[in-house]
Amino acid sequence: MTSWYLRFTADYPWLSTILQVVVCGMAGELLAAKIQTHRWSFFGPGCRRFALKLLVWVALGAGFRLSLIVIYAVFAPQVPLRESSTGFVAIWVPALLQSLFLNLIFGPPTMLFHRTCDNALFRRSMNWRSMRQTWFTIVWFWIPAQTLTFSLPRPWQVALAAVWGTALGGMLGFFSRAKREEG
Repeated sequence: MTSWYLRFTADYPWLSTILQVVVCGMAGELLAAKIQTHRWSFFGPGCRRFALKLLVWVALGAGFRLSLIVIYAVFAPQVPLRESSTGFVAIWVPALLQSLFLNLIFGPPTMLFHRTCDNALFRRSMNWRSMRQTWFTIVWFWIPAQTLTFSLPRPWQVALAAVWGTALGGMLGFFSRAKREEG
């Protein structure tokens, strides 16, 4: 299974990234909805909203792949390390810098795109207070999570990044339910 995955991601980097982001991102949203409402919700009656959510995740997956290309091609080779750097410095400093670059440059517009699409799909207006809270996940969740992601060998980075989307969906579902139960 591992060799098939590594071969698939090497032979089809765009497709594999998009598929992983779609599957894990949709799973995270479904999990969040289940936690909040105590029932499975596939974004409303009929398959129209589900298909549109799927298209949003495809666009997010393509954007994620593009951001990784920029990081690998432009940013990562420029990380200044001494030839003698080993262990902690050689792995974690570049991983942290790549995570900061990805999350501070690509994170906010990606999150805004995602929220704007959701709002259009569900005919809601923008809640900027909630959007600021979403952007704050960059600090407490995405930068540490993606630092761990970028410390892995490249073929496993997309897989873990996609899984983080599912994990964050679950956490946000718990937070939203707890907030609703408080108020």
